[in-house]
Amino acid sequence: MKLPISKREPPPHFAGRQSELAALNRLLDDMLRLRSSEGGLALVTGVPGAGKTQLGGKFVQQVRQRQDVDARGLFVEPELLAGPLDLFKAMGEALDSADAFRAVAEIDTRTVSRSGGFGPVKASFTQEPVRHTGEFAALLRASRATGAWEGKALVLLVDEVQGVQPAGMMALRVLHQGLHGCPVLLVGIGLQHTPRVLANPADGSAGISRPGMKLRLGSLSRAEACEAIALGMDAMERPIDERCVVALAEASFGFPQHIHDYLEGACEAIEKHGALDSDAALAAALEIGHQKRIDYYNDRLGTLAPRHRTAMLGVAAAMRDSRSEKLAWLDAAAATEKTEGVQDDDAIDDAVHHGVLTEDEEGDLSFGIPSFHSHMQRQLERL
Repeated sequence: MKLPISKREPPPHFAGRQSELAALNRLLDDMLRLRSSEGGLALVTGVPGAGKTQLGGKFVQQVRQRQDVDARGLFVEPELLAGPLDLFKAMGEALDSADAFRAVAEIDTRTVSRSGGFGPVKASFTQEPVRHTGEFAALLRASRATGAWEGKALVLLVDEVQGVQPAGMMALRVLHQGLHGCPVLLVGIGLQHTPRVLANPADGSAGISRPGMKLRLGSLSRAEACEAIALGMDAMERPIDERCVVALAEASFGFPQHIHDYLEGACEAIEKHGALDSDAALAAALEIGHQKRIDYYNDRLGTLAPRHRTAMLGVAAAMRDSRSEKLAWLDAAAATEKTEGVQDDDAIDDAVHHGVLTEDEEGDLSFGIPSFHSHMQRQLERL
């Protein structure tokens, strides 16, 4: 038995986030009411496992179900933004205009050359890198004449938006300027440092610094976590009693990623014990979910360079010594410098970039997820 879940669709155990969904829908409503030629931008940020992608999937589902407007949703990874044609084709499919967009892409388009003048460029369906900064914009201008998007609205969700490369940033800037006759709402989903990355991209360009909305996700409430567990078990036609729901919800710390882990643990325990109506079965479900949670942490730590993983133990030790789950940036940097094998200041930047550490509005650093902090402390105890 495996829990049905897709990053592209909301899971059966989606719960909470009603205020965030309402805010996203209000932003889209404002765009539709004004029929503004300028695109909108919302940023959904949070620590790993907070359910950012699940929220995006639920919003896209709601967009597609609207009856008052022909609204389309498109979920893309940063890699799709690397060249103009991949994103262009994906937009055509989302708008049910694939043939029209393909016809535009197969003709000679006019685009800005490196010298600043104009010259014909043959667009081809290849993986070639972006040759001119104006190519994507030129394709959109040419496609407008087909009327392929007139009267429609497009919601473009970009997952892991902090990983968008310069060529992709160019495409986002073009879309942020809007499509005449087709309101476009960009929703960037990423870690908490995402706003800074978008405002100051690696290519040194102006970036996108005018988000209409910033949503920062934390954990679900206890009641919402319990609702998610109950919904997940009902979706698998395995309803369980309140005692088990509460135990699984509390073990998850209210983080949607962990809720999924513990639901999978419950599935495996039910396969073995037939039900969760005994202490042994519930204990097995909790243990399996706990191990999946640990595996998730280790995978996250595995994104760091080896010496930076070691440095994170130094940061955890400093937190333990200060009896706090937060450290000022300078204190964290000092802790990494004391760690054997770390000779530079890159460890903290690397950890923040990959979501191992989180920087709050006051500039303090933490491991973001409370249970992640506890996991690092246990790692220290084993040394």
